[in-house]
Formats: sequence, structure tokens, C-alpha cells
Amino acid sequence: MKDIIDYYERYDEDGRLMKDNYHRTEFLLTLRFLDPYMIPGSSILDAGAGTGRYSFHLAEKGHMLTALDLTPKHVKLIQEKANDLNLESRITAYLGNVMAMEGFEDHSFDVVLCMGPLYHLSNLEEWKTCMKECLRVLKPGGTIAVAYVNRAGAYLYKIKRNPEVLIQQAPITVLGTDGYLDDGCFFAQPQLKWKVL
Repeated sequence: MKDIIDYYERYDEDGRLMKDNYHRTEFLLTLRFLDPYMIPGSSILDAGAGTGRYSFHLAEKGHMLTALDLTPKHVKLIQEKANDLNLESRITAYLGNVMAMEGFEDHSFDVVLCMGPLYHLSNLEEWKTCMKECLRVLKPGGTIAVAYVNRAGAYLYKIKRNPEVLIQQAPITVLGTDGYLDDGCFFAQPQLKWKVL
């Protein structure tokens, strides 16, 4: 976790979701999906809140937010911004780890957002621990929203940054000219449809 904290202490996370059209679209599209599930006046845990982009949007809509983040810089920024925007009665920021949220009672929140932590957790056991904690603090019948990158997405990102990886790793064997894929190394989420050009 120290590597993650050190990275975000140096990184401009506050500007990330608004730095270009892609990131603004990601933020706005996420809100479009989230907003219908937010009952007015919900108590919401933003687990791994970063600098509070989602927290501030939801607090301005009248929800009560608890923003939890691992990075001291982010928690301080959320507290300062909440004061500047007169939202300190709607947003409370805590320093903490989503895999160990002992400070929160079981069934405390109507909604739990886990919009970033899974990107940083490196193995299945960490994912399970994070999800168990999020579900533990969620009220029965509550809503949980989780963002993550699947293996296919991570691999495509890697290829975009370094196309040579295709030559180096050869993950998919294309046979003939009809676009048939050897599925020995093929992976995808069931809901995805692949088209070979």
C-alpha cells in the first residue's frame, strides 16, 4: 500500500477526471448510471474516494457522504474543499483502507461506491477482502457500485502503450484468413463480443 500512497501523494488525481474529453466523458457517463440509483438523502460511502469528485457531486445533490481514502493528501484536500464549498455538514473525509474498514459499523450505508480501489489491488484475495468489507458496511437492500478493469481491458491498454508487446507475447494465434481464434490463450468477460478484423 505504501507504493500506492507514495504515487498519489505526487500525482494530480484531482485533475484526472476532467483533464480531457475521455476522462470527462468517463466521469459524466458514470454519474448518468449512478444517479438513478441514488434515493434522495442517501448515506453514501465513497470507498477509495480519491479527491472526492463523486463525493462532491453527490453531496451537492443532497446526499450524506463519507469519503474514505488511503492517501493523506486526498483526505486533506476533501476536507478543505468541503469547507470552501460549505459542504462540511454533508461530506466527512477519513483516512483508511478499503480492505479494513473496522471504523464503520455493519450495515451503515445506503450506497457504497468502490470506484477506484480494485484498480490497485493485485490479487484475488485482496479483491475479495475489499468486496467483503464494502458489502459488510452496506445496508440490506442497498446499492453498491464497483469499477474495475478486466483482463482484456488491461491487456488492450498495455498494447496501446506498447504495440511491440503483441510480437513479444503473442497472446492470440490467428489461423488462416478467416479470423478464427485459437482460444487456448483467449479470455473475455461473457458479456463481451469480439470481432476479428
